Amino acid sequence: MLRETAARPLCLIALIGALGLLSGAGRADRVILAPTAETLAPNSARALFLLSTKPRDANRIWLNYASASGIELEAERLDLKSEGRKRYSFNVEYPVLPDLGATPAVAVGVRDLTGTGVEHRSFYGVATHSFALPEHIYRLVRSFKLSGGFGTGRIGGPFIGMEARLGTDLEVRAEVYRHRPNLGISLKVAKHLRADAYSLDGAVYYGLSFSLAH
Repeated sequence: MLRETAARPLCLIALIGALGLLSGAGRADRVILAPTAETLAPNSARALFLLSTKPRDANRIWLNYASASGIELEAERLDLKSEGRKRYSFNVEYPVLPDLGATPAVAVGVRDLTGTGVEHRSFYGVATHSFALPEHIYRLVRSFKLSGGFGTGRIGGPFIGMEARLGTDLEVRAEVYRHRPNLGISLKVAKHLRADAYSLDGAVYYGLSFSLAH
């Protein structure tokens, strides 16, 4: 019964995401695993599927939807091969302030609201800032963002992450989250489609992400 209850948010957001396959692109509220203060655009959806290169590691699925008011809902599924079970999480992020240039974007949220995943109702606050780049750097690096925050429970205190976009198609990301370093790259392969590769606590994952907006 608990597993069925936890799976309902995943099914709901999957349905919303399917209805949202219209046009445009969006940003999600993660560097890799760590939160950022930039949520998806209102009425947009995103899906990310990651497969591990090692059978013992968990495969991962995230489904995101941002409401008209900007609140982002996220359902997460972990297929834990080592435990022979699946875990489901329902996450919520609320944007408090946008990035105004002089001040960063600020958001608050909760991971694993249902307590059925791995982060067990961990609350956090996070700030994200996009930096203006000199012209000679902008030719190579089109955008650069830093995020930092603090989380309770299994988030385990402070976290930090950076995102850089090289040219128009390649993104590079790095973070320290839950006291573990993670790295990632993401390459645009179509209008709404990106190919992703990540190192999560030393384990390598690859997959695809879809970002769509109203």
